[in-house]
Amino acid sequence: MNRRRGLAFVVSSSLLFLVLSSSSGSASQITSTNCAKAGTFRTSKNVRYQCKKTAQGLRWVKASKPVTPITSTNCAKAGTFRTSKNVRYQCKKTAQGLRWVKASKPVTPINRTTTTATTTTSTTIPLYSDPEITDVKYLLNLQECQIRDATPSSDVSSGFPRLNSLRSGFGQLEVLVIPVNFTDLTFGATDAKAMEAAYTKVNSFYSAMSYGKAAVKMTLAQRSSWVEVGGTVEQNGHINTPPQTDGSIFYRKVIEIYLRNNIISGYDVVDVVSAYSTRFSGGQGMPPGSNSIYGTGKSFAGTQVFGQATQRWDVIAHELGHAWLAFEDLYLFKGGAPLGQWDMMSSSGAEFSGWSRFLAGWIEPNWVRCANPRTPTRHYLSALNADTSDDKPRILVLPLNSQSALIAELRTPTVWQTNIKSPTLVVYRVDTGIAHGNGPITLIGTTDQTGGTISTDGIKITVKGLNSSGVIVDVGN
Repeated sequence: MNRRRGLAFVVSSSLLFLVLSSSSGSASQITSTNCAKAGTFRTSKNVRYQCKKTAQGLRWVKASKPVTPITSTNCAKAGTFRTSKNVRYQCKKTAQGLRWVKASKPVTPINRTTTTATTTTSTTIPLYSDPEITDVKYLLNLQECQIRDATPSSDVSSGFPRLNSLRSGFGQLEVLVIPVNFTDLTFGATDAKAMEAAYTKVNSFYSAMSYGKAAVKMTLAQRSSWVEVGGTVEQNGHINTPPQTDGSIFYRKVIEIYLRNNIISGYDVVDVVSAYSTRFSGGQGMPPGSNSIYGTGKSFAGTQVFGQATQRWDVIAHELGHAWLAFEDLYLFKGGAPLGQWDMMSSSGAEFSGWSRFLAGWIEPNWVRCANPRTPTRHYLSALNADTSDDKPRILVLPLNSQSALIAELRTPTVWQTNIKSPTLVVYRVDTGIAHGNGPITLIGTTDQTGGTISTDGIKITVKGLNSSGVIVDVGN
């Protein structure tokens, strides 16, 4: 009478389902039928019956105990799974041969539909449980994905190692803001309030991008120390200036005036700002020291934000990316943005990419999947902005050579980048042989579809599963 229940595996675009079906339409046929010996048991359709004495004589009735688990019973193929009584079993090789053993995690039903004929239980298995994900022991060492900077400078870099002059990307960055007054533009209380609001958002931004590892604290210089530079805005060279005009000479002038009667101590960055004005706009980040023509000449790094830019938190965050973290400009000085909207250093108002966070040290070592692009592999990536409680990989790095690599990451809608409408796999190339302002990081492609493929350099990256939590990708040729 016993029959083995059928098993069926179902794969969806974003979830793997294990469906277990059994027919119960005839299960009740045994109940109340004759039996021979009281106390004996039998099983039919996975229902256990006991022979008991009733008013009608010896009859089969449903027993109170569940069916004996399938543990240690024979199975056909190692590595396969089945579910019984909401317990998941795996077929494994044992000393007795192939046997069903309990899997490491119990199955939790998420949907159950019952009819008079059948009962179906569907169980969700997370994408990261895919048994075909390449084991980390077959991947490259992390160091092989820390591509070297082939265009080194004392200012900015998109490669490794990071500049020795850099302050750590961890902890609280202390910023002193020094307002400047021109004869035709004076910094006032309204400007001070707007500056404080902008830095509040800057702090929230860096806290989110660093997974809580970094913060920014702004201190506004005392009003009596605000710098009078003399002359109009135009006389100081801030009207109709061409793009990429170096403002470091003006910055150092302001600092020298400030230091005549004040001391700068305990600050990582000093930001020189003007009052808000629609007549001009600009920003610049400068490294500490004198090794660069743009350097502050001091122990602290520098930024300056003028005119319309003074009320834009994203401009301040961008310039701090230069001064604090030595990030390169990812837009083109001649016009254009080869990485598009996918990094704050490319398009103001966007998040930092996974590569930028890797450079800053915010990406944990186990969050990086470093793989040979010429070897077929499978990878799971959590969303780049997943909570820190999700300790799974976030970026896939495929080194092409010592100075170039492909990066894949999953981007999802956030308060910092609301123009993303659905979970999107983003693939881009980092080439440190291309200098700052000439496009060292270039977008290769994006896809928000399971089955979507992005190809370059003879390498094909295919989405095998996708949802708001993570993505499964295959790397092949």
